Amino acid sequence: MYTIGQTTLGLNMVRTRSNLVVWLQDADKPIDKKNGQKGCFFIQIKEAFMTEKRKCPRYPMSLPVYLPELDAWGQTDNVSLDGCFVSIDKPMGDGFTLDMLIDLPVVGTVSLKVYVQHTRRHPAGMGLQLVTVRFDKNQTYYYNLYARFIKIISQLEEVRGTYLEMVQRGELRILTIPKKNVALNSYKS
Repeated sequence: MYTIGQTTLGLNMVRTRSNLVVWLQDADKPIDKKNGQKGCFFIQIKEAFMTEKRKCPRYPMSLPVYLPELDAWGQTDNVSLDGCFVSIDKPMGDGFTLDMLIDLPVVGTVSLKVYVQHTRRHPAGMGLQLVTVRFDKNQTYYYNLYARFIKIISQLEEVRGTYLEMVQRGELRILTIPKKNVALNSYKS
């Protein structure tokens, strides 16, 4: 408890998977659930400032996936060397092992074994952990292709970082390809 003038404030904290929510509450004013949190001051700290506990970095990337057992299509929200999060309308319960087809740009479609680590209802999706099956040569080959693809993403991030640094120093400017409707003479070098 903290006292500021005549007001006594309580410090509260709640940690979720991706956020830390901190708030001060006036101890003399109860929380009114109908009309909002009266007497409270909230601070939400996004995951960018939180310590990442995963072993492998996650890269935001939307890739098409298909889960044959569910006859369901989805999109990845992020990918990593050991898993991904898939937005999908028919999430499976935790603990199931599934086959997943994932379309990797430039590479093609690969088949991976995944374990449903957790599910989310809104928006619907599943956190999937990759499972390697050593006695299945094809699955091992597919996983190795996937792993090589993921490792290239970090190299692409380095290239992007160099590009943005050069823009910041004024050596380059960010360019975009014009829409088909925009006249090409609007480009100025």
